[in-house]
Amino acid sequence: MTVKPAGKLKGRWQVWACPTTGSDWQPCTAPVKLTAKAVRGTHHGRARVAVTVHNPSKALAFQVHLGVKAAGSSDEILPVLWEDNYVALMPGETRTVTAEYLEGTKVAAHLDAVVDGWNVEPVTVTVK
Repeated sequence: MTVKPAGKLKGRWQVWACPTTGSDWQPCTAPVKLTAKAVRGTHHGRARVAVTVHNPSKALAFQVHLGVKAAGSSDEILPVLWEDNYVALMPGETRTVTAEYLEGTKVAAHLDAVVDGWNVEPVTVTVK
């Protein structure tokens, strides 16, 4: 459910009913390969990165985690304010999530965006 009073997104809730019974969630969390792209920019003088992820599969992508790293580094650039975190992507869904860095945060010239999750094959893309 998405709530948009006056055209502005106020909240988003998803309910996913697994077609199995009991505690076996494996059929509901089959491995998923997402596609991603990322672009950088600025907003009010702060560095930003917008990561767009798409779930082309027929399975739920659960607890999708996004991160931004200096190219070739294994450490995420911190501190960062993501507009959302650990998102779920329904089959066929595309979503863009933006990261904004605090003033003074060292953001490298060459960046990679990383996407992983509960049942998501890790993907790394170059930030344009």
